[in-house]
Amino acid sequence: YQLAALTSAAYDGHCRTMVSTDTVNGYHLGLKNADPNMKGAMAGVSAVSNDFITAMCYWLKANRQDGKVAFDAFNVHCYMTKVITLPNGSTTYVGACPEEAGVVNTLSQLIEIRDKYYPEKEVWITEFGWDTNQSYATSTSSHAYSNEKTGVSYSGREVQAMWLTRTYLLLSGSGIDKATMYMCEDCGVEDESVGKYGTAGVIGYKYDENGSTVEFKKESYYYLYTLKNTLGDYTFTQKIETYDENVYIYQYKTADGKIAYAVWCGTSDGTVANNYQLKIDGTSATIVENENGNVYGKKTDVKSDDLGYISVNVSENPVYILVD
Repeated sequence: YQLAALTSAAYDGHCRTMVSTDTVNGYHLGLKNADPNMKGAMAGVSAVSNDFITAMCYWLKANRQDGKVAFDAFNVHCYMTKVITLPNGSTTYVGACPEEAGVVNTLSQLIEIRDKYYPEKEVWITEFGWDTNQSYATSTSSHAYSNEKTGVSYSGREVQAMWLTRTYLLLSGSGIDKATMYMCEDCGVEDESVGKYGTAGVIGYKYDENGSTVEFKKESYYYLYTLKNTLGDYTFTQKIETYDENVYIYQYKTADGKIAYAVWCGTSDGTVANNYQLKIDGTSATIVENENGNVYGKKTDVKSDDLGYISVNVSENPVYILVD
């Protein structure tokens, strides 16, 4: 109720009942009184708590003169973790991949509430992400892992990059309107002293040969830039059924009808699906793979067979297929 009251005040001065104390240049408080076209989101709550958000809506309806829910967007934070057992027998939280954490299911009820009762409002996620700090003292870390059977090995920074990219892909088909990862720039060099969320950025810091701190772009910087450069003009259309339960295929289209696919394994154990047969709506396509240091990705042109299939090596690192 306190957050609802604060939101109402910030939105339009609680129905223009709050005026500045400036007796010469008095003005009504609230963002809508400054700019009616500005969107006002509720403050991002630290978990997807539908009861909390519903209670806010009830308070606003009951206590405002216009009975209005005084925000334009529901706003939540969503950090994805799981509990593991360490070799010494103790348990701790670590980062979990978005599929294992069930980010889409977590948001589904809030989206249903919005669709049923508040269809004019948007749903935003304004924080999600993982630390690249590998210390177990940081409970949201994207820890490195490998798989001897498949020969796959990922560093913590690669894991962060893959999980961020996959989260954006999953959210693109979830029904939400905006998603913002946390954050742009780390708070310091990747070690335990930086603390939780301190190394969740796409730009990190390291020591050079002189012991000075210098910044560098992480893999996540390039992976997310590649996502933007590749699918920036596309809109999600559908999730494609697959014959491999580990494989996710999302289809996208541009306004002029061009088709693209995002394909990945929604696991976090080094799973691969080599030579996956993907049917495309065309005779040729370009496969775009994430590549560190490259904001456009590594591109390979392929031709479909007589039945319209191409062969794609699928891993936990998403690839994009742009149909010509």
